[in-house]
Amino acid sequence: TTPMGLDPLGLGAVEDKMALAMDLVNVRMILEPGIAEMAAMNATARDVERLRELCAVIEQKIETGENYIEEDIAFHTAVAKWWWNSWYLSLIRLL
Repeated sequence: TTPMGLDPLGLGAVEDKMALAMDLVNVRMILEPGIAEMAAMNATARDVERLRELCAVIEQKIETGENYIEEDIAFHTAVAKWWWNSWYLSLIRLL
């Protein structure tokens, strides 16, 4: 089993990983539009340019079949920081 500190939501025990992944997609679909809206109110022109750069890298990596998890995490972390919401910054580490 996974120590609770490494699996604070206890999701490691879920057997159906595909259902778990789809549940996460559904949660993200509910949360992310509002988060993006709030972040957009605080983002600077440089922040927006940084997101464009990350998107370009992610798209290129998807096209070539490369792993893009680091850029995806950087993208979502940046948006969370612009929202200035400490609760969400903690939550995003779990997702």
